[in-house]
Order: sequence, then C-alpha cells, then structure tokens
Amino acid sequence: MKQNLSGDMNSWANKAMQAMQNRDFATAVAFFDKLGKFARSNEQLAKAAGFAHLQLGNDNRALVFLTASLKSRVAQADVNAAVGDIYVRRGDQEKSIKHLRRAAALVPQAAELRYKLGLALIGFDRFEEAILEMQAALEMNPRYLQAKLGLARALTELNKFDEAETAFQEATALDPKNYAVSFRKAKLREKQQRYDEAIALYKESEAGSDHAAPVCEALALAELSNGETEAALATLRRGLQKSPLNDDLLKHVADLRYEMGDPEAFSHYSDALDTRPVPTVHADYVARLVLAGQHDEARLQLTHYETRFGRDPRCLGLKVQLLYEQERFEEITRTLAQAPIDDLDLMTWKARALLACGDAVASQNLLLELLKTTPYDQYLLALLSTCYRLSDNPAYHELVNYDSLLIRSELAVPPGFGNLVSFNEALRETLEELHVMRTQPLSQSVIGGTQTPGNLLNNPNPVIVALKQAIHTTLKREFGPSFYENIDTNHPVSVGNGHSMSLPTAWSIWVTAGGYHRSHVHPRGWYSSAYYVSLPGKLQATGRTETDGNLAFGRPGVATPGMLEADRTIAPAEGILALFPSYFWHETLPFKGDEARVVVAFDAVPSG
Repeated sequence: MKQNLSGDMNSWANKAMQAMQNRDFATAVAFFDKLGKFARSNEQLAKAAGFAHLQLGNDNRALVFLTASLKSRVAQADVNAAVGDIYVRRGDQEKSIKHLRRAAALVPQAAELRYKLGLALIGFDRFEEAILEMQAALEMNPRYLQAKLGLARALTELNKFDEAETAFQEATALDPKNYAVSFRKAKLREKQQRYDEAIALYKESEAGSDHAAPVCEALALAELSNGETEAALATLRRGLQKSPLNDDLLKHVADLRYEMGDPEAFSHYSDALDTRPVPTVHADYVARLVLAGQHDEARLQLTHYETRFGRDPRCLGLKVQLLYEQERFEEITRTLAQAPIDDLDLMTWKARALLACGDAVASQNLLLELLKTTPYDQYLLALLSTCYRLSDNPAYHELVNYDSLLIRSELAVPPGFGNLVSFNEALRETLEELHVMRTQPLSQSVIGGTQTPGNLLNNPNPVIVALKQAIHTTLKREFGPSFYENIDTNHPVSVGNGHSMSLPTAWSIWVTAGGYHRSHVHPRGWYSSAYYVSLPGKLQATGRTETDGNLAFGRPGVATPGMLEADRTIAPAEGILALFPSYFWHETLPFKGDEARVVVAFDAVPSG
C-alpha cells in the first residue's frame, strides 16, 4: 500500500484493514467510506473495500470498488471471480462470463474457478459449454463432488439422462450420504416426469441436510406439480421452522395461502420479523401488501422499514411502487430524479411514471438505454411499444406487427386421441381436478378465476403429458424457417430462429362469468400462448359479433395520459391456440353466462 497519506487517512486505512482481518466488515466499510476517492484509486484498498461490501450483501457498492481495483491491475483472479459472481446475480450474461473466464485463465490449474464458470454457464442455459468446464475441473480433481454434480445437472438439462445417471452414480460413490446427490438426482427425476420418485428423493435429501430452505422449496414445488397442495404448504412451513427468515419460503407460503383463500395469508411475515428484523423480509412483506391492495398497512410497514433500515434502494423501490398504485406519478419522477441508471428496477418505475405523466419521448429514451444492457427484456419492450404508440412512431408497427407475429393455430391432435374434441373433454376433466385454489393468484392478471399452481406441463398425468407433446409439435410446425423469412434479424423475436423451444412455465385458468384478465405481458417468455380447452356456449356461437370473452391486444397495462384501446382482438374457439410475442400487451374481456372458460397458458423460450 502506498504510504504517502495524511495522518488521518493513513490511520483510517490501517483501521479499515485491521477490521477486515477481524472480519468486522461494517467497521471496515465505515473507514473505507472516510477514505473516499482514495480507496478507489488504490488497488489493495479498493479490493478490500469491495470484499467488505460483498460480505455485507451490498453488490452495487462492491462492484464499484472491485471494478476500480481491476482498473489498477486487471490480472487478479479472485477479483475477477467476485465481479463475475455479481454479474451472475444481476443476470448479465456477457459480463459475468467474461470475468469468470478471465479468472479461470489467470489460474489455469484452479478446478474451483472452472467449476464456478461452469455453474454460471448452467445458469444461462449454456449447457454444452458448462459440460466442458465441469469436465476440465474433474480432470484436475477427479474427486471434486460439486463438479461431478454440476456435470450431471448440465447433462440432465440436455435430456442426456443415461449420461446423467452415470455421473450421479459416480457422485454417490464419492459421498453416499451427501444431501446434494439426492437433491440433484431428484431434479433428474422431475425432468423425467417421475414425480413420485422425485418427491421421495427430495424427502431423503431433506432428512440428511441442514440446508432446509432450498430442499423444502424444491420439494414443495414438486408436490404442487403433482397436485399435492396441502402437502406443499406443510413442506414450506416445515422449511420455515428451520429457516424462519428465508425469503423464498416466505414468498411461497404467502402466495399459496393467498390463493387458498386464507384471510391471514401474510401473518407469517410478522412472525418472521418478530424473530429478527431483516430488510429483505420486511421489503417482501410491504410488496405483498401493496399487491393485495392493503395500502394503509403497506404505508405503515414502509414507515417501520425506513425507521429500522434507513432509506436504502429497497425502501425507495417500495415507496415508488406504493406511489404508483396511488397514481402519484409526478412525485415518482421527483423521487427518482437522482436514482442510479444501473438500478433496473428503479429505472423501470421511472419509465412507467414518465409515461403516466405524458412524457413518452423521455420514457422512450430511457427504455432504449436500458435495452442496450437487456435487449430481450419483455417488459421493457412492452413499455417501449407503448411509447412508440403514444408518439405515433412508425416503429410501433414494426415491433408490434400483428400480421406477421400473431398466430392463431389449431393444436396438433395429441397422441392417443382421435380428435381434439375427445382430447379437450379429457383435458377439461383433468384440469377440473387440478384447480384446487379458491381465489386468483396474488401477483397475476386473472380476476374472477383460479390458476393451477406450479408448472402444469410438469404434471405426470397422461393427459397433461399428451398436451405437452402436442404443444411441442404445434410449435415446431409454426416456428419453422418460413416464419422468420420476413422478420428482420435485429427484431427481438428473431432470437428464436434456429432453436427448439422449452416450456418453462405453464398453467391453467378457470374463469367463471364476469371473470377476465387485466392487460399484462409475460416477462419470462419469448412467445406466449392461450389454448382454449372449453368455452361457454355463447362464446362458440357461429357468426357472433360481440367481443366479450375475446383475447384483446394493445391496451397497455400501465397508466397513460388518455386511454389507449385494444387495436387487435382474437375470438376464442375450442381447440385453437393463440401465439404471440411475450411483450405484447394482452387481456381477456369479461363475458356473461353460467359456464366456465377453461384455458391453458404457457410461455415458450428458445433452448440453447
């Protein structure tokens, strides 16, 4: 470390480094903050400050310091690895892989760095590359259990089940009692749709593990996919007994209790906060209160949050979420005037507020800047389409080209059925058994209906398996080479060209008279779909001119100055599925009648 410091600065630097040695990271950060710019200009201090912030869970501040350290000297494997991990958590594929590859290249014999790179590649669905990294790590250390499990995981995702089984057998031989072996093997069984075996393996993993949260979460989701709602809730509660402050378990319990009609669906958040105040838990509690429309309680809890934890970025995000629900849009723009451009959540709220205030051009410019980093973000694309439409920009009709991008197609007849009529009858009966919830999901678009939990297409019921096969057949037919002939290679839809499709999310909606969907988009999809299983007789009438029950496109699901109406609709028909880019604003119009409207919806994303 350079010694040409003033007395105070030298003292602060020494105290910061001493605090690091004592693992007193909060004290270390306080002294690094006193050093100001000098801490960022000194390679060692910047590195230490970055790792201190990492220990405190502050990725944003850690990245500032670690990046500054790399500017002084790029050849630091540990710093590159840490920066890569931060970008993994941010979902920035390009930057994370760049830094992790650099770290691995700097220390070629470090099996752990090859494993870390392989794990990141798995997270970005680059499974073939991940296999190479896991194999490289195993060449350096053949008894590296985590790399063996990583290899099995990547093989599982590529449906190379026999090779995955071999890898699991070798992992079991390395450590027969390791809970992670049972856990990952359960994931393989889920992929094979052998849910009873998967559930048994998850339970075996839970019994042998101190890591209750991820195991109980996976077990509960498998139970939901198997139609075991009460068992899933019991599993989640069991996980909370061991990990009472786990964010994911708390969220799942809240959502499940809400859908099951529990009037005290969020009470466990109060219990968790009584155990120990934690900012992430308190923030989730406030966010769910806002979603449920309990604005007075949300405002009270937000005040408690700010008193406990200060006005941090989470507090700011919750405040603008509440302000948006209260239609205080100009206040949002003032609140976020100095918010950092790299905070995607806050910038998205700012873009929405600018739209609501009538400044479509400013919102458009902000969105275009954000899309440079995340060009396929479906929600940002939806907001951009609204900007274009409000300003009469011709780019709207390129981005939202109904004639070339909106598909209305008949489902391929599933194997084992003579026609779609008999299949839909069997499917309706199956779905009726799976609709076990009592009210609509907390954060979804359906009003006046219920939604099946979990990924419907993971259910092992033979009728659902046949539906999944038929969907894949239909997608392969509709998204062949001819579909892409008239689509510009720079268009966001073109990313699917040359890829097969996976179906990461699927669910059924059962809506009764007066039910509908609010206008929304599917942020985790590429193309989305509604397949019509069963419709009220009125909606099937030949030559009907009414639009009730139709699938409507174009009306934004965000506030705008003046009402933008739907600019395209599709009349539903049994056996027909509608396919559309996931960033298309879409809604279902209310209908009258005594019969239910039964739909299966799913998102498709390019594989590989």
